[in-house]
Amino acid sequence: LKLPMDFFTYQIIDIDPTTQILLTDVRARGTAACRLAHVRRLGEPAEVYEDVRVEVLESREVVDDQGRTMTVPVLLRWTVRDGDDDVLTIDGSVDSELRYGHGRGYVGAYTYIGTFHGEPVAGSAYLEWVDTRP
Repeated sequence: LKLPMDFFTYQIIDIDPTTQILLTDVRARGTAACRLAHVRRLGEPAEVYEDVRVEVLESREVVDDQGRTMTVPVLLRWTVRDGDDDVLTIDGSVDSELRYGHGRGYVGAYTYIGTFHGEPVAGSAYLEWVDTRP
């Protein structure tokens, strides 16, 4: 069986040399199928958070080799919470060329600033983006 996915993003944020955050948002027919944040620390079990939100603050349209258009982010925000606690809040600015070919989607990178467990963070992140919603 195949999931009728119409939106997929997977992003990797390197917080420091031993901490990485994996962000996933998958939607099928407009309904969230998976929206998670995994915090991986070297030598420790992963922490998984389900209170995750991604917002596209600014977008643009791109056209693939077959003439199909897709809306991709220019500016985006991720918020991860654990009950009343803010785990992660970042604002990202897509500052690399998006490369077509991840299925029907794109791969690129962005620069981010924000907080992780209340401490300031900044750096670059990996981005996969597929948005085939009507």
